[in-house]
Amino acid sequence: MWHIKSAKRGIAASYFTLGVILSTGEGVIDKTPDFAGALKMFELGAAAGNVESMYNAGMYYLEGKGVKKNAEMAVEYLVLAASQKFPIALLTLGKLFIEGAEVNRDLKRGRNYLAIAKECGGADGFIGKQADMVLDKYKHLEQTQCIIM
Repeated sequence: MWHIKSAKRGIAASYFTLGVILSTGEGVIDKTPDFAGALKMFELGAAAGNVESMYNAGMYYLEGKGVKKNAEMAVEYLVLAASQKFPIALLTLGKLFIEGAEVNRDLKRGRNYLAIAKECGGADGFIGKQADMVLDKYKHLEQTQCIIM
């Protein structure tokens, strides 16, 4: 298979493609998805600098696909992808920090990720609309400062 040869040569995108193949069961003898194998490919792709692999590895850790759920590892990989301005990673991090379900709530950090997501993904496109929906849903959580007299 061409992608295996490419991955062995260090072509980062090949790791991502192999991860997708393993995650869907396509190209696997029994057609059964191999999420653990897919995660390994995404991690190798992430280490080689492939942004899609970074995002997918983060999502696998977040969802517990092929591995025990680990929000800390998820955020690590998602931050790597976000540092390359990958819009869906920025959106995902924004939602995570604003919702505060998987990680500690950090409204300022969440809003910052959503603002960058809108900038990188287009304010009028899917990413921008999703970011606006999250901001609207959680607008009641505005941070306030108390003044003690």
